This record gives sequence, structure tokens and C-alpha cells, in this order.
Amino acid sequence: MIFKHLLFGLLLLDDLYKVFLKTAADRHQKKPLPEEVKDIYSPEKYQEFLNREHDYVPLFTAARIVSIVLNAFMIYSPFYRWMETLGQRNEYLILVITIVIHELISFLFRLPRSYYATFTIEEKYGLNRKTKKEFFKDELIGLFTELMMSIGLYLFFAFLFRHLSSWAGGFNITYLQAFLLVLVLAAVSFAVIFAISITGYLIQRRMYTYTDLPEGELRDKIMALTKGAKKKIRRIEVYNESKKSTGKNAYMLKILWYRAFGIADNYLDGNSERELLSVLAHEAGHLKHKKTILEYAGWGFALLILIVLAWLLPNGMYVVQLAEQISSAFGLTVNNYVLLISFIGAVLTPLSLIAGIYTNYVSRKNEYEADHNAVIEGYGEELIATFKKMGSDELIDVDPAPVIEFLEHDHPSIVKRIQAIRNAEASR
Repeated sequence: MIFKHLLFGLLLLDDLYKVFLKTAADRHQKKPLPEEVKDIYSPEKYQEFLNREHDYVPLFTAARIVSIVLNAFMIYSPFYRWMETLGQRNEYLILVITIVIHELISFLFRLPRSYYATFTIEEKYGLNRKTKKEFFKDELIGLFTELMMSIGLYLFFAFLFRHLSSWAGGFNITYLQAFLLVLVLAAVSFAVIFAISITGYLIQRRMYTYTDLPEGELRDKIMALTKGAKKKIRRIEVYNESKKSTGKNAYMLKILWYRAFGIADNYLDGNSERELLSVLAHEAGHLKHKKTILEYAGWGFALLILIVLAWLLPNGMYVVQLAEQISSAFGLTVNNYVLLISFIGAVLTPLSLIAGIYTNYVSRKNEYEADHNAVIEGYGEELIATFKKMGSDELIDVDPAPVIEFLEHDHPSIVKRIQAIRNAEASR
């Protein structure tokens, strides 16, 4: 029973963590806006932003309650034993059935909240352009994508776990052999995750229509921004975001060596050419980025994890025994890998939070560097104007609570980015 209580307690802590973040956000939003972003919102517009945030409180509360209730149901009810019966004690079939039923249950609880958010809250503030047909199409595509990616990943890791003992000679191997095996498995894992990500990307492209930006002066100016970058931009595409929302975005797609710019049609229609070039100058800054000691330290941390795994591998029988004890605590006669992976994920959540703080910090530094490239290209003021328009049009929290930015954000807040751009301009 202790394993059940431990899993539920860890999942409950995750929900409480989300409540803590929401409480911190609500408290910070009661403070006056900093001088740098006061002109983004008029008093009436800022009140509109606060009203929208308040409108989402019931949905947030419902989501947390549903999460706690569903977790309690799946942990303390015979849910996993039912999955074992449906799967006829075949570990792979049990895994697939568990994922499908879990995702369908989550989807059915999430769908009404998503529908209400889209057609009541977002429409109330003029931020939604989806039709009901588009909404349900996107939700079903999202469900299908989630199912395919989850099943693929879980099956792969289940296969690894089931065969690891035989590959490692009954865990009777040296630490050097263990390290080499871990390296091979890490490479294979990367390839599988990459393949699943590509599949998700291709499905995502079915949700939008992408067209190449025509040849001409604008395209030439965009390509000029990438001069001197080690990696070349392969395509510049415009996608029809206007059919779904008022959102404006221009981004760089990165898949291994492949790079492409994506531009929302809303951005072309609602912003000046120089504002578009300012954002793409920012993205070009990422292309020109040189790795820092912080990023190399991240690779060092990854290597340390591999070393720890290699150290654990000769003692892998203890892990197998622990998995059997967890399964037994839930009344199972064979492993349910969804349960085991969920348990491992919950136990590692604190480490994930610490790693996330580090990677988010590095990412924010890289964003400042990319913003600086826009200043060098002469688009600093236009980038500031873009941030301000984006904040006002999309009702963005332009000055989030510092604790939330520190823990969760991989991009700096708009107010801090504006301050950094001003400082960079002043030092030129």
C-alpha cells in the first residue's frame, strides 16, 4: 500500500505546485505595471486582461479537482487490474489498452473545459476564430497525435525494460560494458524519440496550410539577416493562423540540421515589415549563436546521468525486483509499464524541476542574446513595438511573478526583454 500512497502523494504535490504558481501569479498581478510596459495596456485594457485571467479560475480549479480525483481513482481503484484483465496478461497489449483508456478518459474530461475556454472566454475577448468544426477537428487530431506518440514511446521503453536483463547478461557485466550498452541504448532512444517527433510535426502540418513566401524584396531582406550563420534557412513559409485565432507568431523550426522560418499570416497582416524583420533578426540571432560554458555544462550533466545509469546497470536486478514490488502493491501479476513509468516519472519530478530551472535559465540567456542581434541589425525599437503589440493583442502577462519566471519560463518576460534592449541600444 505504501507504493500507492507514495505515488498519489507525489502526484498531489504536482497539483499543489500548480496551485502555488497560480496563487503567485494572482498576487503579482495586483501590483502596478512597471514603467516599461505601462503603455501596452490602457487601464481599461489591463482590466480586460485581469478579467480574462479571472474567467479562467473556475477552469483551473476544475482541472485540479479532476486531476486529483482521476489520480485517486486510478491508484486506489482496481483500474490497473481491469487493464490486466482486458489485456489478457499480455504486457504489450495491457500497455496499449491502458494508454488508450487513460487518454480517452482525460480527453473526455478536458474537452468541455477546452470548448468553454475557446467559445466562451476566448470569444468574449475577441481572441478566437475557430469554427466548431475546426475546434473538434483539431481536438481529435491532437488526441490521435498524443495516442500515437505515447504508445510509441511507452512500447519502446517497455521493450527495453523487458529485454535489458538478457542484453546485460543477467546484469552480470562490467561497468565498462554497462557504459557502452547505455551509450547504445541512449542513441537508439534518441532515434526513436526523433522519429516520433517527426511524426507529430507532420501531423501538425495537417492542421495548418503552409505556403512558401514568394520571391521578392521581403524574402531577400529576410535571407540577408541570416548572412554569416553556420546553418542555412531552407524554407520561409506562411501558415494560416487566422483561421484559428488572432495569435501572431514568427518562429524558426529546428530539426537536427534543418532550419526553416514560419510566419503566421496574422503577423503579415497586422504588423509592419520592419516589425517582422525584427522578429526574424531575433531568430537569425539563434542561428549565429555560439555555445557557452553553461550549455557545455548541460552536456556534462547528461553524461553524468549516463554514468549513473551505467553504474546502476550491473545492479539492475534490484530495479526488476522493485518493479515487481510495485506491480504486486497494485494487485498485478504482470508488469503494467504505464504504471511503472508513471511511478518513475513522479519520483523524478523534483530532479526534473531542478533540471528545468537550469535549462530555462540557459534558454532565457540565449533569448537575450538573440534580441541583441536584432539591436545590432537596427531593429531594436521595432522588436520592442512587436512585443508591446503582442502583449496587448493577445492579452499576455507582460510582467509575470519573478518566481514563476525563474521556475517555469524559458523566455524572459516582456518587461525584462524591453529593459535589456534599451540597455543594449544605449551602449551602442
